[in-house]
Amino acid sequence: MIIIGVDFHPEFEQIAWVETDTGELQEQRLQHREEAETFYQGLAARAVQVRIGCARDGTISSGLTKFGSHAGQPGNRHGVK
Repeated sequence: MIIIGVDFHPEFEQIAWVETDTGELQEQRLQHREEAETFYQGLAARAVQVRIGCARDGTISSGLTKFGSHAGQPGNRHGVK
C-alpha cells in the first residue's frame, strides 16, 4: 500500500508518501497541473492500494480528482482508497 499526504497551495502541491511494503519514504513538489495529473495517473496504473489524505478544507487538485475517478471514487473529498 502507498499512503500519501497532500498539502495544496495555489501554485503547487507538496506531497509525501510511504510505501508500506518497503518502508520507502519520498517527497515531491508538483509545480504544474500537468505534473500532478501525470503523478496521479502513474499511481492509477500501478496494481497497488493507495490511501490519500488531503487538506481539511476539502481542496482537491484536478490531478487528484481525475485519480479518484480512475479509482472508481469520483469527487471523494476525504481521500481515495
